[in-house]
Amino acid sequence: MSKEITDENLCAVVVWYNPNEEIAKNILRYNTGVHKVFVIDNSDKNNQSLLDGLKIENVCYHFIGENKGIAVALNIGFEYARKCHAEWVLTMDQDSIFEGANFENYKKEIINYIDKNEVAIFSIKHDFGNLAEKTVTNLDRYCEKKRVMCSGNVVSYRAYHQVGGYRDDFFVDWVDFEFCARIKMANYRIIECTQVILKHFLGERIIETTFFGAKKYIPDYPLWRKYYLARNVCITAKIHKSMRYSMYWRLFQEFKQILLYEHSEKKWGKIRTMFIAICNAGKPVNFIDIKKKYC
Repeated sequence: MSKEITDENLCAVVVWYNPNEEIAKNILRYNTGVHKVFVIDNSDKNNQSLLDGLKIENVCYHFIGENKGIAVALNIGFEYARKCHAEWVLTMDQDSIFEGANFENYKKEIINYIDKNEVAIFSIKHDFGNLAEKTVTNLDRYCEKKRVMCSGNVVSYRAYHQVGGYRDDFFVDWVDFEFCARIKMANYRIIECTQVILKHFLGERIIETTFFGAKKYIPDYPLWRKYYLARNVCITAKIHKSMRYSMYWRLFQEFKQILLYEHSEKKWGKIRTMFIAICNAGKPVNFIDIKKKYC
C-alpha cells in the first residue's frame, strides 16, 4: 500500500437522501481532488438529473431504489472504490461542506503525516456553527482519537477491508463509532487533523431551549432516529465490552438531554421509544416498520 495520498489513489463516497440542487453542488468542493466520486443514493426517487446539471466528469451515480441506510450505502461505495484500486476513501455526508481551500489543505496535512501505515482513519475538526477559527489555529496539528464522525474521514481501504466494513444493520446512528471501535481493536490509529475544518449539520433542525433561564441549542431528531441511537449504542456496548461504561454513559446523557431540555409534545414519546429500543436491542429491525411506528 502506498504511503502517499494522491488524486489517483483517493476516491470519495457521498451518501444522498432526498437532496436538492444546493446539496448536490457540495460535491464541487472536493471532486477535483479525487480520482472518482461515488454518489450512493438512498432517496425516494432517482436524482441522476441533479448530477447531469453539474456536468462533472469523474462522478458515478448509484441509485439504490429505497432507503437502505448509511452503512449499506457506504459499503456499496467502498466496493466501487475497490474496483478503481483506491487505497484511500473520503466519506462525506451530503450536507457537509469544505470551504475555500480546506480540502486541499486536508490532503496536505495527510501527506505530511509520517506514519500513515499505522493509520486507518484521518479525520478533521467538525464545525457545527460554533467553532471559532482561533480555536483550531492554536491546537496541535494532529490529535489521536478513539472515535470520530464519518463525514470528512479519509479511510484506508486496507483497514476497512480488514475489519469487515460498516455494520449494515445499524442503518444510521452509531455506524461510524462502532466502526471506529473495530478499527482500534485491530491496533490502527485514528488521527484528527485539527487545523482543517468541515462545516457540518446535525439533526433535522436545531431547536433553542432553556433550562432555568439558560439557553441551549440541541439537534432535534425524530423518534425513529432515537430508536436507532438507543438500539445501536446498546449493541455496541454488548459487543465491545471495554467501551461498555462509556456507551451507557452516552445513553444516560441522551436521556438527560431529553428530560432537561426537551419541551415539545414529543418529549415522553422519545423517552418511551428509547426504552423500547433498549429492550429490543437484540432483535432484527426493518427500517420501514420502524419509521412507520416511530414517525
